[in-house]
Amino acid sequence: MARGFARRVLRRCGYVSAAGIVGAAVFDVTNDHVISRSARTLINAIRIGQMYKATDPETAQELSDLHRAAAQIILDTCLTNEGLYIKMGQGLHAFNHILPEEYLQTLRVLLDKAPEVPLEVVRSIFLKETGHSRFEDVFESFNPIPVASASIAQVHKARMRRGDTGEVVDVAVKIQKPNIRKQIWWDLQCYFLVCRMLQYAFDLPLMWSAQCIAENLTKEIDFFAEAENSERAKDLLKHRHDIHIPCVYRDLLTPRLIVSEWIDAVKLVEVETVKKQFNSADVMQSVLSAFGEMVFELGFVHCDPHPANLMIRKNQNPKNKKPFEVIIIDFGLCVPETKKFRLEYSLLFKTIFRGDRDMLKKIVQSWGIGNADLFASLTIQKPFTSQSMRSGQVSKSDIMAMEHQMKDHVKNLLAREELVPQELVFVGRSMNLLRSVNKSYGAPVNRINIMAGCAVRALGHLATLDDVHAVLQGLDQASIEKRARKRDQIRGAMFEFHYHAILTWLAVVHLTTLWCNAVLAVLLPKKWAEHFYVGNLEEQLEQKEKEMIQRSNHSSNSSSMSFENKMQKFHKPMNIAAND
Repeated sequence: MARGFARRVLRRCGYVSAAGIVGAAVFDVTNDHVISRSARTLINAIRIGQMYKATDPETAQELSDLHRAAAQIILDTCLTNEGLYIKMGQGLHAFNHILPEEYLQTLRVLLDKAPEVPLEVVRSIFLKETGHSRFEDVFESFNPIPVASASIAQVHKARMRRGDTGEVVDVAVKIQKPNIRKQIWWDLQCYFLVCRMLQYAFDLPLMWSAQCIAENLTKEIDFFAEAENSERAKDLLKHRHDIHIPCVYRDLLTPRLIVSEWIDAVKLVEVETVKKQFNSADVMQSVLSAFGEMVFELGFVHCDPHPANLMIRKNQNPKNKKPFEVIIIDFGLCVPETKKFRLEYSLLFKTIFRGDRDMLKKIVQSWGIGNADLFASLTIQKPFTSQSMRSGQVSKSDIMAMEHQMKDHVKNLLAREELVPQELVFVGRSMNLLRSVNKSYGAPVNRINIMAGCAVRALGHLATLDDVHAVLQGLDQASIEKRARKRDQIRGAMFEFHYHAILTWLAVVHLTTLWCNAVLAVLLPKKWAEHFYVGNLEEQLEQKEKEMIQRSNHSSNSSSMSFENKMQKFHKPMNIAAND
């Protein structure tokens, strides 16, 4: 009997397990393989953790082989899962100041070209997003081969006729890849879990930025936000005639589709072509100064300035005195800065440039960062010394020493994670990518000097952290006073409105009484008219005033009489007593 019961239980458990597996498989297939992608990620993360925990390399070659094997697992996972995993792999590659060289060499594949989506899928997404029945209703021609394929979207060149002018123009059609929106929640949950695992396994500070990165990745898949970022940056940089940002055609803008002006230009990733056609020092001067303005003066930062998003073409703007124009594209990842962070970050760069360690320590401690010198080295990507700041020359031994210091102390870099500004992650990423671009051209300009110059202009007369905080408090007080003045103005306007409304109502009542009296005088005999006569407002007020005066006099007389009567009653017993 017991055996039969056990068999029944096992049989039912088997049925439930089979049903669960089938249900999970169906859910996985119908939801773009979110379960299998997540499972693949977790399994490979555990493999990497186990490799590092269980292996104790004795030689440099063994350690290098271990790094390369782990990096290959990450690369295979990103290429298989696609989508946001490629974006995350690209972000991982940006930490070239922390990761071993084997990781950088392996993950560099993710920077070149992501997997492409077939034309049939692109056509289907476009028609669904725009509501058109035919592709040809919009485009005169459409290149089926994408000119660029990134982690989230791919770009095609097309020709279309503008509805407002009828002009045929070349456009860049950016289509979001399918399944991104379904996969993003699962991908981010896996990302959080992997970060927690790595933080636990290697005691590295990874979770402090995970939430901020996830929020901005979510915004990046909304092309409405990208269009707004592009237009905002275009307006902020309109004084820079050497910078051009393509315009967006809003009549074809959807959350998954953005059509913009096509630009024939050379991407900065094509280093040799740019060097042959343009002066690389002048180009890098324009690029770095423009981004320096964004970071330190304008407070709105393009956080993905890798070489594929920066292009150069011959000048087409008559107001531009330079022989070239820098084209900036892909504003999906942009971060607005608070006034506080912008001024403090400007002071940080000025302090680093001057080699003022005391001021540097004050700034980074207010951000919850424990190691000021290490953070300064991470920020400028060179050893932080007064001599190196002024000479701009850094030896290979200095760089090696800095890398060893970073590997030894990065886990102790953050003292209080809750104080770290959220903008710092993305502004630091932008600065690091710009450093990489400048380095790929042989560092023809001193980027630290350019950035420090922008920081000094942004600060003006501000020289210390106390000066910055005083200005911020003054701005806060000014904003409070401004709101108070506005509130008083609103109250004054409301009082004036009510006052005029009452006057208008009184005038209407007065005119109504006059009209009623005139009608009564015409329609009724004089005797009856006097009986039904409606006094005008002044007469009514005068009558009310007389009645109030009479009541007041009557009450005063009655009160005085009652007082005399009371006094008489009070004195009468006394007189009787006296007579007695």
